[in-house]
Amino acid sequence: MIHAFKDSLKRLVADPEDRFHTHVRARIGKKATDHFEGKVKEFILRMPSVVSRIGRMISLEKEGSVVDRLAKYLLIYLYDPMDFLPEKNKGLFGYLDDAYFVAIVYIMILEKTDPSLGSSEDEQTKKWIYTSLESVRYLIPEESRKIDKTVSDIVTNQVLNYPAAVK
Repeated sequence: MIHAFKDSLKRLVADPEDRFHTHVRARIGKKATDHFEGKVKEFILRMPSVVSRIGRMISLEKEGSVVDRLAKYLLIYLYDPMDFLPEKNKGLFGYLDDAYFVAIVYIMILEKTDPSLGSSEDEQTKKWIYTSLESVRYLIPEESRKIDKTVSDIVTNQVLNYPAAVK
């Protein structure tokens, strides 16, 4: 399933009909340089491998733990077609909120799990995510704030249900 998801994202990146540039430009104007867009696209394209890593990490967690709740909520969010940036209407750009949610949950899981369970890959991914978050937050400020609050609420056990917590 992860491989199919990764392939689907790669097809969207290669699709000349995808309006990624148009969506980025509508939000930030002329600052939508090729470099900026490339960085954001890479952020989206890395999402499947980060989701896969989260799956391996949660297999070691207890049912009902913060990590377990974060991972389950993330899966619900990823499968909901009516999230902040619906893929149906926005193509590749519609996956940006999903990738942001994945990145924030991944960072939170790394903070909440035993450090000895992590790997050098986790450290590299964490550093890469931190360098990318600023660009994503700049591009989708309102959505990223809502996602940050939702993840914080999950960690503090404030989330009662989905989707009311994010919308």
